[in-house]
Parts: sequence; C-alpha cells; structure tokens
Amino acid sequence: MRWLIGLTLLFALTQWVSPSYVFAGQALSGEQVRLQLKWKHQFQFAGYYAAIEKGYYAAEGLDVVLAESDSGHAVVNELMKGHAQYAIADAGVLIDRAEGKPVVVLANIFQRSPAELIMRSDQGMEYHTPADLRHKRIMLQVGYVSSEVLAVLKKFGLSESDYIRLPSSCDIQHLLDGKIDALSAYSTNEPYLLEQMNIPVTIFKPHDYGIDFYGDTLVTTEQELQNHPQRAVAFRRASIKGWKYALEHADEMVDLIEQKYNTQHKSTAHLQFEARAVLDLIFPDVVPVGESSPQRWHHIAAVFADLGYKVEDINWDRFIYRDEPDMGEAFWYYRYHIAFGLLFALLLLLCFYSVQLRSGIRKRTAAFEQVSSEYKDILDAMQDAYYRADLAGDIVWVSLACERQLGYSRSELIGRSLSRLYYEKGGREAFLAALQASGGHMEHYEVGLKHKNGNRVWTEVNAQYCFDKSGTVVAIEAMCAISMIVNRPSGRVWS
Repeated sequence: MRWLIGLTLLFALTQWVSPSYVFAGQALSGEQVRLQLKWKHQFQFAGYYAAIEKGYYAAEGLDVVLAESDSGHAVVNELMKGHAQYAIADAGVLIDRAEGKPVVVLANIFQRSPAELIMRSDQGMEYHTPADLRHKRIMLQVGYVSSEVLAVLKKFGLSESDYIRLPSSCDIQHLLDGKIDALSAYSTNEPYLLEQMNIPVTIFKPHDYGIDFYGDTLVTTEQELQNHPQRAVAFRRASIKGWKYALEHADEMVDLIEQKYNTQHKSTAHLQFEARAVLDLIFPDVVPVGESSPQRWHHIAAVFADLGYKVEDINWDRFIYRDEPDMGEAFWYYRYHIAFGLLFALLLLLCFYSVQLRSGIRKRTAAFEQVSSEYKDILDAMQDAYYRADLAGDIVWVSLACERQLGYSRSELIGRSLSRLYYEKGGREAFLAALQASGGHMEHYEVGLKHKNGNRVWTEVNAQYCFDKSGTVVAIEAMCAISMIVNRPSGRVWS
C-alpha cells in the first residue's frame, strides 16, 4: 500500500513540474488591453482609475484603455466580438455562460449588488413589503438585468401579470412626475438625487429578502486565459490592488474623477455619496477584494432557474477563475491533470482509513446532532427570543419566541437584514455602537422593533459578540424580551 501511494504522489509531482506546463514567467512589455466598463465614468470604477494613475498596470507591463458604455447588458458581447479583452459585468454573466458564451469570472469586486426598488412615500401610499406593489407601475430594465428585483416580487407572490412592467429609461423623472410607482435603481446613484430634492422614499433591497446577487464583476474569456494566462493574472492582480487603494483613499479618487474622468459632470457631493455606497457593497474588511464564492454563484443560478432561465449546463470550473500563481499556457488541461493525480492519491488514502473514519464520523455526528437538537429545543422553549446574526447584519437563526414577539415566521426572519426590523431609523447602527462601547457584552438595552403589522414593539436586549477559535468576531447573538415600558426612547442601556 505504501509503495503504491508513494508512486501516485510521485506521478502527481512530476506533472506539477512538467516543462510543458510550468509558467514561463516572462515579463510583459507595454501590452495594450481594453477594459469595457458597464456604464459611464463614475466612482463605480474608481479601482481601475487608481490602477492606471498609480502605475499598477504599468508595473505589470500593461497599457490599459478604458471604454465607457451606455448599455451595460451588452458588455459581454464586446468581449465576444474581440473589441475588449476584459469587461465589467454583473451576475447576469451567468446567463451568458449558460447560453454558450465562453466568459470567465476573474474577480467579484462588488460583493453585493446595488440594485434596488425605489418608491415615493409622499403620495399617500405606504409600502411595507414588495407585496404592496400589486397592480402598480414598475419601471424595470430589459432582459435579465432586473432579475433579482423580479425574484423578490415573485417571492412575495407577484407574477408579471400582477403589475405593470415598463421598460427603464434610467431617468428618475418618471417617478417624480408620477408616471410610475416604482423604479429599479442603483443604491449608488438615485437615492442621492432624490435626497437632494427632499423627496421621501421607501426602498426595497433584494438582499433583505434573501436574494443576494453579486454586483460589478470583472470578466474575461477562455481564449484570453488560454492564449495570455500571464496577462490575465497580471490584469487581475493590478485591478484588485487598484481597488484596495481606491477604497482607502476615497477623497483622493473623487478629486481624480473630477479632474480626468467626470464625463457625467457629477458634483463632489454626489461622488462622495457614491464612494460611501460603493464601500458598503464591497465591504473589504469582511471579504477579500475580488473574492468569488462558488456557493454564492450556485445561489444566483438557483434564482435564475426559478425565473425560468436554463442554467443547468454551466461548467463551473471553467466559469469561475481560481487564483493559481503557477498557471501555464495549457491552463485548463494543466488543472485537470494535476487534480487527477492528487485525487487518485487521496482516494487511496481514504480507502486505507475508511473503516476507522466511518465509525468515528458516525459517533461524532450522532453526538453533535443530539447536542445541537437539545440546545435548539431549549432555546425554542424559552419565553425570551434568541437570535444570531452575521457581521453583515443578516439573521442566521432565531428561536420560536421571535414569531410570538414580532409576528414573522422563522422562515421569513432567517436571511433577513436586521436593519429592516428596527423601528427607528439608525437603530441598528446605534445598537452596534452601544455593543462596541460596552466591550462586546451588553445587558438591558432597550430598543423598538417593527412588528409585522407595522406596530412598534419594545424589547429589552442582552447581546454579545461571538468569536471563533482565533478570537475573531464572527457573529452577534442576543436574547430579547418584550418590555412593558411604553414611552422610553430606544437605545438606552438601563442598569
């Protein structure tokens, strides 16, 4: 057995260092490439401006030309026609791949999509949930661009026959003139314009309802990866470096855009608003810039499938680029060749230890499931409500008492953003500030939450940080009890 395992590992090692596949490592020299943007110049593309102005592309031997667009859904076609080597797309690139276009995701820059629905709240109509848009006029973009918004409407029981769909003109004037009731918009742009006009709005964000798409996505083609693997890696590396710089020097990038890239003539205040909004979509302190999660993409594919798109035949290994520093000219064949050797060795090891592992796993699994079930049963039996939320503010688990206190079912709460449950504006931010000020453990914090029927429910919260083994904060958990106090302001810690 040992000699067979050793021989297999030796086979895999020889493939790893095979001269046919070792990365050549030759320096690039002023190669010009074209990056197709999905819209006109604005802070949305600040990372690429930084990579140019700070010399990150030049250091990689690249001369990058940026191309504006006024039709974001067509950027992949620019790649297919050979007009550009790289492009900024969105989650809809998955549909392009399913349709047979050999497009590859290099990096997910926006970890969350900026797409949202905006309604005026000063027209005598209150919008509590997307279900309130039944029979309303909704302006949406054509094709699959508004898929995440459509998915939210469908989740609340609205088919396309239940509302009037109008093609988007990317103009808020229709909302101002009362010609439409809801507008598909970007969190980086339209909210600022309406705020400047002092127009109160209601906003539905898809991720608040469990539809969590990626936003701006850096893409290329299989042909580019196969013919110019070193260039693709260099472009990706410099782009991510540019984005890290742009996020850390937002004011500097606003000045740069005003001086060199402001083709839309946006004001300084507008660009600053966009910079803050973009940071909220990338959240680099939580996820490494450019990170792509296969699980997230599978979630997106499931949403598209539910909307009727055919996404079954996607080759996921070819669709999502994996960061491999020693990538050679025969990129794809090289990956599978190495994977085969290592997998064969792993299978031999698994066979050797299978009996012991199976027995141990069964015992540990049974013990864990028993403890987990007992723990959840205890929490469900308590009068006080328990919840746990991740650092993005999305609810991970709740006890049954939350149903009694807030009127929502457990399935409605899990995956929902906590920010939408606070009755007062800024309630979530005030809670997090108080928790941090108390050193990560807080008791008797009173806050008003929003019941499903729209009423305010006063709760007394005991909350604390949850840590992993390394001591890093990974979540927040809390116990909530209905408070009998009616007239106290929220946000006070009572001792």
